[in-house]
Parts: sequence; structure tokens; C-alpha cells
Amino acid sequence: MHKKIINFCQITGHTGDMIGQYVDGYLKSWGLSNILSITVDNVMANTAMMRYLKTRMRSWDNHVLNGDFMHMRCCTHVLNLIVKSSMKNDKGYIPKVRDAVKYVKSSPSRLAYFMVYAADEKVSYKGVVVLDVETRWNSTYLMLKVAVEYKKAFDLLYIRYHLFRHEMLLKSVDGLQEKDWAYVISVLPLLELYYKSTTRLSGSLYVTSASYMKEVFYIWKGINKHLESGDVNIRETAKKMKTKFDNYWGDPNKMNILLLIAFVLDPRMKKVVAEFYISLLYGKKGDDLKKRLDSFLKKLYAQYSGSDDSSQSSQPLTPLNDDDDDILCHYNKKSGHKDDPKTKTEIESYFQEDRIPHNPS
Repeated sequence: MHKKIINFCQITGHTGDMIGQYVDGYLKSWGLSNILSITVDNVMANTAMMRYLKTRMRSWDNHVLNGDFMHMRCCTHVLNLIVKSSMKNDKGYIPKVRDAVKYVKSSPSRLAYFMVYAADEKVSYKGVVVLDVETRWNSTYLMLKVAVEYKKAFDLLYIRYHLFRHEMLLKSVDGLQEKDWAYVISVLPLLELYYKSTTRLSGSLYVTSASYMKEVFYIWKGINKHLESGDVNIRETAKKMKTKFDNYWGDPNKMNILLLIAFVLDPRMKKVVAEFYISLLYGKKGDDLKKRLDSFLKKLYAQYSGSDDSSQSSQPLTPLNDDDDDILCHYNKKSGHKDDPKTKTEIESYFQEDRIPHNPS
């Protein structure tokens, strides 16, 4: 498994067509013509760029499935958008905790005061409070997770250290209250779902393409579980996440088939698991997606095997001589076995084999 950064390229404009022209030119200069997919975030200019490149590259006549699924939306960016959207209008709970962390981190003396109070409260956590980067929600999750570990120290600091209390009251009328901590604590398990998925999908030393849909199913299952929570904060946050989730993955007709193909080629999953989750996500609306998956699997196999007919088998077997034929006839007669006259393709045999057992660690 290799990860190669070929180059960083400066461009003079940011319209979709202009970005597409740059990418087109660089691919040619690098001698790259076999492009499976291009992964981009969900900016409108990138959508326009992909339209340009699809039209341009079709003339190269060497793309998987005619390049129809070349546009790959970055899963971690979608997760980022879902979480950031759900964290909007949180009534200022998270900004208050952020302000508290920012105050403690702003100077060595303040941090020293804080750690004294942490020792007084016998906080066992040994990590250091961290301030997030607001554009990266996963850093916000880590900030909140650590801040909750130090909640008792923050509470004591607020009671005893008037400068901290004054600063927090300047930021908001009621300062840092128990309700702020209650909200943060309640939504952390839901945020953890996305943090784990983002971490798994951000790996560069292992294949992540087969994990994309696995993480989509994982997030969907987690959201639905939290929609039934008795905690109103979790329930409301999950509702916001479900709305945004449906914007990106709620329409089976917009699903990138290559991602499902990568999923079913994982021998622990195969089509049976994919179809199970397609039914859960989309109900009857998913029936057409299952048919498309099956159809494009055959087309993809045909393209890679170099055949025009997706039902064509692999290399022909050596012809049997008369003695061989007699031995097999004798075997079939005595065992009751009947040979299937239709030769299966390798992909058909793969799906008929049992899945590799899943052994969670």
C-alpha cells in the first residue's frame, strides 16, 4: 500500500472549469491516463470541475465504467459537515466550554492555577486540556472530552478564582453553568460515533475504499439508536444529524456504485450484507439500487476480464480425453452428483462462497 504526493500545484483561479483545466494538464504531463476516481470535498467549484473532467476524459476511452462514478465525495468531509450542522444553535453550551479552555490555555500562570485546582479535586486524568480548531469538529470533540475529565477543576476555578469567573460572565450573562456541562456530557457519545469513523477513514497505511459504506451504515445505525434516547439533548442533536445525513446519503439514486462494489468485494461483507443494509436504509426504494449494483458488478468484471459479455467465463479448460470422461461419468453416477452445464464466472463463484467469519477484536 503506497501513498504518493506527486505535487502541489498553484492555480490562478477557482472556477470549476479552470480547476478542471489545470488537473487535465497536470495529469497529461505526469503521464496518468487511467483514472479510477478523484476524491474532492463538497464545494460547488469541485462539482463543476468534475463535470469538465468527465467530459474531457471520456475521449481517453480507458476509464472504469466509462468514468460515470469517477466523482468521489470525501466521506470525512461529509461527516464534518453533518456534525458542524448539528452543533449549530446549541444555545452557546459548547462555546462556553471553549471559552473556559481558552482562558486556561492563554498563559502558563493560568494553566498552573488550573492544575492546582485539578490536584485539589483529585482529578485522575493525566492529559492536558486542548483547545480546538473550530473548522475541525473532531478537534472540538477532543477538547470537550478532555474538558469533561477536568469538570471538577473548572467548577472549582469558577468558584474560587474571581478573574476566571469575571471573564466568563463577560462572555455570557450567566457564565459557565451546570446545564452547559450537562449538554456537553450528553452529546459526547453521539459525537464519538463520528470521531471513530473519521479516524478509521483517515488512515493512509490501509485500504479505506471498502470501509466507506461500512462507516455510512455504522453512522446511520448510531443516529437511529440515539433518536430513541430519553435525553432530549441527544434526541434533538440526532434529529439534526439525520436531516443532514439524508441530504448526502438519503437518496439511493445518488449513491456512488463504486463504493458499494468496494464494500461487497470485502469477503467479510459480500452482497448479502450490502443488500441487508440497503433494505434497512431505503426500504423498497433500495430495490433498484440492488439491481444496479448487480448490473455494474457484471460490467466491471467484464471490463477487467477483457470480455464484452459479462456472463463469459474465464480461460477455457483443457479438453477431456475419453478416459477422463469415463472417470467423471462413473463418479457422477455413483455419487449422484450432477455437473452444472453453465460455467460460472469468477465473480459468481466468489459470491456463492461463504463469507469470511467476522471476529471483532
